[in-house]
Amino acid sequence: MYSAFLLRTKEAISQLEKHIRASDRFRTLVFDGALKCVSVAPCFDQAIVSTDAFADRTHWRIIDHCTAVTRIYAIYENFTHEMIREHLAFLQSRLAFSELPDAVRSSYRLGVAKILEKKAGPRFGDIDLAQLIGGYDKALSGKDYTLEPRAMLMQEQNLRLLELQRLMNACGVEGSVDWIEQHREVRNFFETNNRLAASAGSEMAELIKYRNDAAHGTLDIGDILHANVLIEFCHFVAAVCEALAEKVQLAGLECLRQHSQVGQRGSVTKSLKGDTVAIGVMTGTFQVGSTVYLCGATYCLERRIMSLQLEGVSYERVDLVTATALGIELDAPGKKNSVLMMIE
Repeated sequence: MYSAFLLRTKEAISQLEKHIRASDRFRTLVFDGALKCVSVAPCFDQAIVSTDAFADRTHWRIIDHCTAVTRIYAIYENFTHEMIREHLAFLQSRLAFSELPDAVRSSYRLGVAKILEKKAGPRFGDIDLAQLIGGYDKALSGKDYTLEPRAMLMQEQNLRLLELQRLMNACGVEGSVDWIEQHREVRNFFETNNRLAASAGSEMAELIKYRNDAAHGTLDIGDILHANVLIEFCHFVAAVCEALAEKVQLAGLECLRQHSQVGQRGSVTKSLKGDTVAIGVMTGTFQVGSTVYLCGATYCLERRIMSLQLEGVSYERVDLVTATALGIELDAPGKKNSVLMMIE
């Protein structure tokens, strides 16, 4: 349910990584005097190849460093806020306010109170108090309602993982830190190379330290990071965002399942063709093009059904009243032993 936004976020991270690599390479060519034209006709303006046209090598690196750590943190923070907004919108579209988790209702009440307290400041100056209070009254009265996301985004600190977990707990998404630390992408990040820190919490703390130093102008010349380390932060944040998207997704499904709006259709007992074909004993209605969720202790994968096969015969749709072995071709790899869930 969040795959499109996750893809856009990963693309933004990829573009930042390309910029870091290109700037590092171009800077090296300029100051090593290797930026030369091999064409017979002039192909560079003289000002372009002159080192006098650029910041010196050190200041260029400082600018790249500050740009990278500021941008990658901003992507991460924006992604977190967007996940909270989308999660709240998902819940309010399907559940009455009284059906929301206790943590969400309590946090929203406190958030509304804080908005009322701080309404005179610039942070909430655009909020219509009548609309805010009226919406809350509708929620309490069991009517159709709309939550104000900023009531749940009372972030007073940088998003270190413990602060992230506090925000997520308030939205009914519990255990975010452990989930992130155990997620396959985050684990793979730390297992592939020597890293700046030994855990996701420590790595995020390092990123935020560099980001704050860059923002406050307190950067020491010895703290300028090599391009490879800046790219490491890009890969790290991409992994954290993927882990967080799956955690929020699973929390939403579990919440709806308690109100019979999500069904557990079976489990995957066998995977074929690079895990793109899931085989298991299933019940319920399945249709080509529908979305399924493959869930486990450390993952929640959103997949689309590409084809269905029952007793060796392909179908566009199957209705299984009793538990029956079913083959499902997915649009991307799934996981063996996962629980298959669908929104009703």
